[in-house]
Amino acid sequence: DKKQFYIYKHIKNLFLQLNSINLYHMTTPIGRFYISQFFNQSALDEIKHWYKLQEWMHGSETHSHKNKEIKSNLLTKEIIPNNLIWKHVDRNHDFLKFTQSHTSSKARVSKTPVGGYYHPHVDKLTLGNFSTTIFLNSPDQYDGGELILFIDGKEVQFKLDMGWGITYETGIGHRVNTVSRGERNVAIFWSHSIWTNIEAFREYKYWVHMCEREEEPTCDNLYDYYNSNYVRWRERRDLLVRRHLTYNEMKALQY
Repeated sequence: DKKQFYIYKHIKNLFLQLNSINLYHMTTPIGRFYISQFFNQSALDEIKHWYKLQEWMHGSETHSHKNKEIKSNLLTKEIIPNNLIWKHVDRNHDFLKFTQSHTSSKARVSKTPVGGYYHPHVDKLTLGNFSTTIFLNSPDQYDGGELILFIDGKEVQFKLDMGWGITYETGIGHRVNTVSRGERNVAIFWSHSIWTNIEAFREYKYWVHMCEREEEPTCDNLYDYYNSNYVRWRERRDLLVRRHLTYNEMKALQY
C-alpha cells in the first residue's frame, strides 16, 4: 500500500546516504566507496620486486590540470605488468560486484616520498567510473600519506594495510596528506563500469542488497507472492537493469 511504499522509500534514501566503510561486510557492497583486499603477501612481494627496479617520472607529467603543483609524487614510467595485477583484481569478487567493471586503465605505482602530497582535486570523469588505490607498504613505514575523500560534506581519512585497496566513484574530491617520514607506495588505476549512470547503479546495488536479506517466498497464490518484500524489491532491481543496461550488459552482471 501507499504507506508501506513511503516507508521503503525512506529506508532506501537512508541507505543511499550511507558510505560503505560501515557496510563492507555485507554481501553486496553499497555506498560511494568500498574497501577490499587485492593482494596477499606473495603478490605484494612480486609487485614490490618489480617497482624497486623501475625508473620514475614526476606525477605532474600525467596530470592534465594547468596547475602542476596539485601533486608532488613519482610514478613508474612503465605500467604494472598484467600478470602482476589483473589476475588479482579479477579474483576480487567484491571489487567486481561494487564496480561491475568491463575495462580498467593501465595501472602504475605511485611513490610519495617525504614532502610529497596530493592537493585537493577531482579526477577527470573520462578516466573511468571508479578510481582505485591499493596500498603497497605497511602504514607504520611512513607518517602522513593518508588518502582523504570528501564524502557527504565531510573529509573521510584512509590509511590501509598493505594489499588492501579503496575503490571510489570517480568525481569524488580527494587529496593525500603530506608524507613526513618514509615513503608511501600505492598502485592506482581507473575502471569503466557497464553502468554509465552511477546514481542508478548505486540504487540497483541497494535493491540487490535488500533482496539478499530475504528468501524468495513459497506461496499458494500470486497475490501473496507479489506482496512479499522479496518480489517488491526484486522488481525495483530489475526495472533499473532493464532501463539502463543492454542485453549483453545484463548477461555480464555480477550478482
